[in-house]
Amino acid sequence: MNLFLDYLVVTALFALVLLPAGLGIARERRIDRQLRDAARGEAEPTETERAARPVAATRRSSPTSGARASVGSLGSYLRPGPIRSSTSQ
Repeated sequence: MNLFLDYLVVTALFALVLLPAGLGIARERRIDRQLRDAARGEAEPTETERAARPVAATRRSSPTSGARASVGSLGSYLRPGPIRSSTSQ
C-alpha cells in the first residue's frame, strides 16, 4: 500500500508541475491562432460585437402535434438549400 501511495504522490506532483506548462502552451496556441486568423482577415467578432448583433430566430408551426411534430420541424432545418454567408445580412 505504501508503494501505491508513493506512486500516487509522485504522479500528483508531476501533474502539478506540468499543469501550468500545459495551460501556457494551450494559451499560446490560442493566441497564435487568433493572430493568424486576424492576418488573414478571418477574425471572430469580439464578445461585445456578438452581444450587439440581434438574434434572428424564426419559428415554424407544424399542423401535427407530439413527437412527430418535432421531427417534422427538424426536417425543415435539415433540408438542403443555398448556403448563406453570415456577412451578407
